[in-house]
Amino acid sequence: MAEARYQIRGCTASIAAGSALTEWMTGKSRAELAELTPAAMEELVGGLEAASKHAAVLCVDGVRKLLGVK
Repeated sequence: MAEARYQIRGCTASIAAGSALTEWMTGKSRAELAELTPAAMEELVGGLEAASKHAAVLCVDGVRKLLGVK
């Protein structure tokens, strides 16, 4: 099993989302990772304010880049 880690400098929402993402990713298959959506990411952190929804999108973008998916 691979470990998931992240390094971030940003707002509280991005830090929380990155942490939740690494916990969620552990043990997931590539197919499961590819299914991640901003809405699902937002649910993992218990919701985000409108001004912080970008944090969920950044997480999904990071996973897509990791998988080589556009």
